[in-house]
Amino acid sequence: MDIKEVEKRLSVSCANIRFYEKEGLISPQRKENNYRNYSDEDIAKLKKILVLRKLGISIREISDMQNGSLSLNDAVGNNIKRLEEMIDELQGSLEISKKLEQDNATFDTLDEEKYWNIIDSAENRGQKLVDICKDYLQFEKNVFYTMWKWVFFMDVNKWREKLGKHRALAVFFLFLCVGRGLGNKFIWQGSFWFGFFQPFILFLAVSVLILPLYILSKKAPKAAGLIATILLLAGMGFFVLLFLFIVVLLLNAVFHFWY
Repeated sequence: MDIKEVEKRLSVSCANIRFYEKEGLISPQRKENNYRNYSDEDIAKLKKILVLRKLGISIREISDMQNGSLSLNDAVGNNIKRLEEMIDELQGSLEISKKLEQDNATFDTLDEEKYWNIIDSAENRGQKLVDICKDYLQFEKNVFYTMWKWVFFMDVNKWREKLGKHRALAVFFLFLCVGRGLGNKFIWQGSFWFGFFQPFILFLAVSVLILPLYILSKKAPKAAGLIATILLLAGMGFFVLLFLFIVVLLLNAVFHFWY
């Protein structure tokens, strides 16, 4: 069965099917003309993937189940916990949204004091609402991911999907820290550990600097976008210059053309 027939039979796009293949979840055989040939076993496996994905189970978890490092029960248990947290969060927001709908107010006539107190009272009772702290975290992550991709030509989001966000973050920080530590030891003749921990300090400093930009983005998105672009270009320039400087130092260590 070719990919078009699979698309029609399972009502899933070719792009999705190719993505699952790229992630190693399915491995159809190739015909002599190099076209994919999906067997009944491939279709059954693809159906399992679609069932689990529609329930909210991640690509990484499905991959872990296939290689035996995660059981189906554990994956489903983790998924149920995530869904219950989402339901709790959405239920509180839903109830207050219904009250707001009954008021039939506009943005200008919205009684913000009334609903501020309603939300404050609900949260004090332990009721969960949408976590707005995630807004800032997403903003900061987008800036960081874009800078990383432009400077190091590596797509963090693909690594996150493949490894999981915690593993991907650990890999990237390890890459940065080890590289900085080795540079500090062999180029600047300093302490490896001093260089190793510098990226953590830099990351915290950048987070503090980005916070005012995030606040500005809520009031003046265009101005915040312009400043973010300038900072991004400045950051790219800094890292490119730093990279070139390290290359020059390494070449100098071999050819001694400088000193």
